[in-house]
This record gives sequence, C-alpha cells and structure tokens, in this order.
Amino acid sequence: KVPGSGTPGGRGWLACDDGSSEKADFLHIDTVDGVPSLSLIHVKKSGELSPGRGISVSDYEVVTGQAVKNVRWVDQAALSGDLAGQLAGRIGNRVWHDGAPAGAAGFLSAVTSLGANYSRNVVIVQPRVTQATVNAARTAANGPDYRRLQQLDTLLQGARLSVAAVN
Repeated sequence: KVPGSGTPGGRGWLACDDGSSEKADFLHIDTVDGVPSLSLIHVKKSGELSPGRGISVSDYEVVTGQAVKNVRWVDQAALSGDLAGQLAGRIGNRVWHDGAPAGAAGFLSAVTSLGANYSRNVVIVQPRVTQATVNAARTAANGPDYRRLQQLDTLLQGARLSVAAVN
C-alpha cells in the first residue's frame, strides 16, 4: 500500500521494472475512488539502518533524480508503446494482479485501457529518515538535522514541481 494513496494493499496491477533503462522500480495500476491510477514507484535502500540515523540528503538525490528523469512514463501512450515492443524481456514474469502472479500481457492491457482521464503518481521510497527524526529536526532550528531537512524539503519540492508540470 502506498501511504496516502487511498488504495488498500494487494490491489491492482503491479509490475517490477527494476534494471537498466527502467521506467520505475515498480509500476502500479489500480482504480481509486472510481478513477484509474498509474503510479511509478522508485525505491532505493538506505545506507544506514540505525534507528537514530540522521538525515542524509545524498541518499535521496539518486532516487529523486531517477523519478524526475523518468516522469515522462506517466503518459499512458508513451508507456504502452514502449512496453509493447519489449514487454516479455522487461517485466516478464514479474507481474502481479490483486496480489497473485499474473501475465505481462494482462499488465499491458491494463496500461492501454487507462484512457485519457487517469491519476498520475510518482512515489519515492527511501527509508533513510524516520518520522521521529523529521519531527525533531522541524522543532530544533539550530539542531544538526535542521539544515539538512531544509535541503531535503527543497529537493523533494523540486521533484514535485517537475511531476506536476507533466501532470
């Protein structure tokens, strides 16, 4: 489940496109409140697992850059056209529908049936920062993570503007 998406986990179409020339690590298609939805999900692991880890903007730079670079794939026509020519090699058997393994052809059919009126989402998952660290940084203007949080906010807001410009 993507937090804040309104979509229960295990629903819709999910395809893994991880690798070189990827559109996103995962592509998700579902219907939310009666509106078709396409989500490009970009995921990178954290370089630090300690619960007390601080904010590292550089951990977000690569995954955010990939998300912005690939934002053009939220266009249904571009995505379906590109996937149609290389579907089996790109996502092969890494497709699920409502939580169960499914065929790539079904996923492509879901992409092509999105139509023109659908929600476009870009999701960045980078578990480097805990909510507790963010909350503490926001309230401590002179703390060690405050400036890094400002930089992270700026980076993510810039990505948001890039995505909104295409949507």
